[in-house]
Amino acid sequence: MPPSTRSNPRQPVLSPGKQQAEEHARGFNNNKGDEDQPAFEIVVLGSGGGPLETDCAGYLVKPYGSKWEDGVLGVEGGSGLGALATLLSTRKAKDLFPGVVFPRGINTPLLKASYIFSFLSSYVITHSHMDHVLSLVMLTGSFPCLAPEPTSAPTQKSDPSLPSLPASSPKPPTTVYGTKGTLKRFSMAYKGALWPELADFDPNSQEANDPEPISDMLWDYAIEGGDRQKKRKLEELAQPNKSSYVAGAPVLPTSRRSSYAALDPASESALSSPGDVIHPCLTLAPLATTTSVGSMVQNLPLSIRPFPLLHGATSQGEFESSAFFIRHVPPAHSSAPPPQNSNRSPNSQEKEFLFLGDMESAYRRPGEETVDKDRAVEAGKMNRDVWTEAAKSWDEGRLSGVFLECSYDSSRPAQSMYGHISPPGLYYELKTLASLVQSKDEKEPLRGLKVFVIHIKESLLPNAEGKTQREIVMRELRQLEEDGKLGVILTDPKRGDRLVI
Repeated sequence: MPPSTRSNPRQPVLSPGKQQAEEHARGFNNNKGDEDQPAFEIVVLGSGGGPLETDCAGYLVKPYGSKWEDGVLGVEGGSGLGALATLLSTRKAKDLFPGVVFPRGINTPLLKASYIFSFLSSYVITHSHMDHVLSLVMLTGSFPCLAPEPTSAPTQKSDPSLPSLPASSPKPPTTVYGTKGTLKRFSMAYKGALWPELADFDPNSQEANDPEPISDMLWDYAIEGGDRQKKRKLEELAQPNKSSYVAGAPVLPTSRRSSYAALDPASESALSSPGDVIHPCLTLAPLATTTSVGSMVQNLPLSIRPFPLLHGATSQGEFESSAFFIRHVPPAHSSAPPPQNSNRSPNSQEKEFLFLGDMESAYRRPGEETVDKDRAVEAGKMNRDVWTEAAKSWDEGRLSGVFLECSYDSSRPAQSMYGHISPPGLYYELKTLASLVQSKDEKEPLRGLKVFVIHIKESLLPNAEGKTQREIVMRELRQLEEDGKLGVILTDPKRGDRLVI
């Protein structure tokens, strides 16, 4: 077998408060060599899987060596601005965002949270369920204005350490990345019934060799109108000069006469004045799942490579979720971000982490092998594709960590999993990964791999032992690891944690 290019230190990956800030100052790593240096800094806004709306999936991600002001990627949009404001009401901002200097006047938890969110240029979402997009939807239309890095020196003697707040500039639409199917479902929130029509698809991100124009997505998922919608769709495609779309693909408009005008011309009468305009606040950018390299994130040295997952089924059929390899792609010869929409060949210094959305496993405990058997087989195939790529990344020394859901404890029956996994299913998936790595440790094939257990659903009933659901799930997982000896480091990130990996 080829020698491993990775290292196997059992180092801590998160800590709260002062200890966390101290470890950040030390570089959060006691090992020498560039291959052991951190690649990502992540603030956890929420890591739960419901039913509490106060702890839904939401993470702020940036390259470790960059400043927060240089740009932030939001991974999932369940928890967001409100969650951060709540955290900052009890936590020091410098513990979560070391190095950020807040201008004068930015002196409340909400204003500080808004200032941080002004650096957020893009999101990536694994699927369209509410606990993964709720905050993102509600923030659409209210994204903080772009706040350039403070540059002017203060003139007030009473507060010489704080910079002045520069004039805000218009914030361009925030980009939301996801698979085509996920964004089609997500776009349903912006049809006017649930939320105003404040999102448009990016015509330049159309999947390769996809015969369906992205413009069709808006029509396929239109909520009202039926035949009228289909008729108008055909008319607009036949007369592109009278439509917002050209040659079968949408041209991203800079404004609209009305948030409802695109679906129903009659709604023009609802305008308060003829000059009213609605500016799109989100650009939906589908990611191709057929390429061998990731797509670059707008204005950040990060790339995203998606893989499809199964997440149960609805009356319409199997429900799609996804996994993402998020890779740090440092610029080769400058401090400027790489060009947008460019691809990079793999590089030994390009670290990445794997973030899996809600998912179904092929695992079934004894006596439940026939429950949703066909779907289990399909899920097994999809998951194996992800683990095959993860094994390659691990062997090459790239893989910094894996975020993996574990919604329920092991007592949950298969027919009530609803497309989720429990500790035996999670460990089954890790054993699949272990079976695929080439550079295996004889005793611990995944020695040192950091596994972040997320999306644990809180129980609303008391436990006989007085334990929380999180405590039960983690105890079961650690028992499985004690018996299985894969060598993984299991941790459950919580709201307010700052991870350096």
